[in-house]
Amino acid sequence: MSLLVVTGCTKKVADSGVQQNIVPEKKEIVFYNLFDAEDALRGQIQAYESAHKDIKITYKKFQSVEEYQKLLLNELAEGRGPDIFAIRNDWMPNYWRKLTPAPASVLIPEKFAETFLGVANDDLVRADEKGLEQVWGIPLFIDTLAIYYNKQLFRDNLPSTNKPAETWDALKEQVFALAKQDNSIERFTVAGIAMGLAANISAFPDIFSLLLLQEGADLYDASGAKTVFAKNKGVSAGTGKPFFPTLEALKLYTSFASPSARHFSWNLPITALYPEQKEIGAFARGKVAMIFGFSSAYSDIKVAIDGLARENEPTIQLENIGISEVPQFEGAKEAGRRDAFAKYFPLVVSKNSPYSSEAWDFLQFLSSPESLTTYNEKTQKPTSRLDMIEEESTEKTFGAFARQAPYAKSLQTLDPDQFFAIFATLMDEVVKNNISPEQAIDQAEKQIDCVLAKRKKPELDQNCLAL
Repeated sequence: MSLLVVTGCTKKVADSGVQQNIVPEKKEIVFYNLFDAEDALRGQIQAYESAHKDIKITYKKFQSVEEYQKLLLNELAEGRGPDIFAIRNDWMPNYWRKLTPAPASVLIPEKFAETFLGVANDDLVRADEKGLEQVWGIPLFIDTLAIYYNKQLFRDNLPSTNKPAETWDALKEQVFALAKQDNSIERFTVAGIAMGLAANISAFPDIFSLLLLQEGADLYDASGAKTVFAKNKGVSAGTGKPFFPTLEALKLYTSFASPSARHFSWNLPITALYPEQKEIGAFARGKVAMIFGFSSAYSDIKVAIDGLARENEPTIQLENIGISEVPQFEGAKEAGRRDAFAKYFPLVVSKNSPYSSEAWDFLQFLSSPESLTTYNEKTQKPTSRLDMIEEESTEKTFGAFARQAPYAKSLQTLDPDQFFAIFATLMDEVVKNNISPEQAIDQAEKQIDCVLAKRKKPELDQNCLAL
């Protein structure tokens, strides 16, 4: 990190009058990022370097989140690593002590809240160890989970509507109308929606997170040492019975893979021909009418279509790919509440960086409207700025991401990988082995409490996933 970079220049040495080459110091800011090719930021980096002759930005892209996080944690623990790096928004609770917040001369919380979407303010503005509110990261984009749908299947089967329904109850009816069962191994000529299982749905953690947000589930107690998601939260409207948000989220999700449900529409054989592509491959083949995905799913679908076309397999046409906002629960709109799920990778500054002020100045430059316009055009990622939302919301293909961004939220879990690994196993157990949703929630609570205990006492000799 922060290596010395040399450039040739000359200077007259006073005592001899001889022109000699000297080596001025140049500050190198090392920048680690996920997914974005250097081309997405090359122009901005060059513009900043031109305006700051003493700065050199070295950019490195990573593709695997797992390998990236492992490398990053190792380097930071050794006192080295990049000056600027990307983290996933739900990593912030585990990372902020490794970071340097924005200097007040660069960015203050009040200005941040006026500039960026609300979810960024929730995730990236927090008190430091002295209780002072600080800005800990800047997002170049804020992505949200949306529904991708096959326009042709909607035209053929639901001529009275042209997009996915606005409520979950209405969506179930659409799924029933779209799903076409047969006697094949796949069981479906066309599935209605990719929901119900975890094993063959790459977006499972994100869909389940969305449902937990919409149900209003609380995950942990105030100390963060114990789960509370198995407990009831008030009573159900109209019935007066105890309401269990996480249980209801689990029931709704798994119902789409339950043969006894009217809206049954998903199973394992649907993805058997292209198991590595999961629901993306099924959608590209025209085998499922709706899937969930972020903005990046569009390019993933295109890649799958191209691969199928090379093998002379039937595929969906690009012009038949639609993107719509996620459904809400009945009455949410009337109550003035809507929830979408946000996932993004804000840029942060390492506590190890000797050039933290310069790094933050560069991040402020990157997040300017001019810089982000170029970035968003090259990456097709939705903006993070409030002043750019209105224009993006009218975009023909990707407008849905901008339209739901103002009410998007993130789900903060203390150990995301373990949390969703536990629920993934139990989701499939509910569908395949008929354990009750109540049993699954009880088991999840025990396992995640075990994970939390090991976070505080790593020496505990427990295999939480084997409970």
